[in-house]
Amino acid sequence: MDSLSKSISDFLKQYIDMFNSIDFEKYISSLTIFDDIKSIIKDIDFQKIEDGYKTQMKRILICGFYPARYIRRLTIREIADAKTDEELVSILCNQIIKNMDHYKKDLIDLFPKYKNIIDEAYDLYKKKKYRLCILSLINICSLIFNKTFTNTDPFDKKTTPTRLRETNVMKENENRYMIFIPIIDNDSNIITKSFQKHPEEYKKYSFNRNAIIHGYVDDYDNELNCLRWFSVLYNTLDIIEEYLNNEK
Repeated sequence: MDSLSKSISDFLKQYIDMFNSIDFEKYISSLTIFDDIKSIIKDIDFQKIEDGYKTQMKRILICGFYPARYIRRLTIREIADAKTDEELVSILCNQIIKNMDHYKKDLIDLFPKYKNIIDEAYDLYKKKKYRLCILSLINICSLIFNKTFTNTDPFDKKTTPTRLRETNVMKENENRYMIFIPIIDNDSNIITKSFQKHPEEYKKYSFNRNAIIHGYVDDYDNELNCLRWFSVLYNTLDIIEEYLNNEK
């Protein structure tokens, strides 16, 4: 016991000596760096950043894609530097293809009950059966959203935001435009925009849901439109994951 007591005593003495050796005045003065940081933050125009972010997310929507988690791996600079819509579309397509397997795993983990239909959609894409794949993706989006938010159509512009607010997924003044802009910004959301009063407009957007479902177009079966609808599925997954995290 004496030996143990001496060891503890020696350790405490060394610790006290080390503590006393610290120049606390110098250490505290060094903390003024936080004042510098606060000053820098104070000068940042966060509203300008947010507006720029929203502008780029709108640009993605107008190109027929939904912002989803994979977009977060891109910087606003990368998106803004795309000089043409064609260049931006190419960037988005590459991101979707790059992350398809990752998303498939997330989808099946969250919805094991629908593994077969998720597998089927992916298989149709790999076999280049884009017409059937797109129809399958539209169905899957509606299915998993409806089952999560009971009798809620993800493409209903009035009911969906209300339901998401009720479940605390979306706040009244939502500032996170990543996931929710497809729902709250109807003018930019070309993929589900209604041209009911001017049906000839559907012919300009072969990827539009109403154009596909209601037979306004018959040339929607291509890989680009298929990737657009994968982006909708991934966005739907993001929303549901947000909801489930809030439930915990």
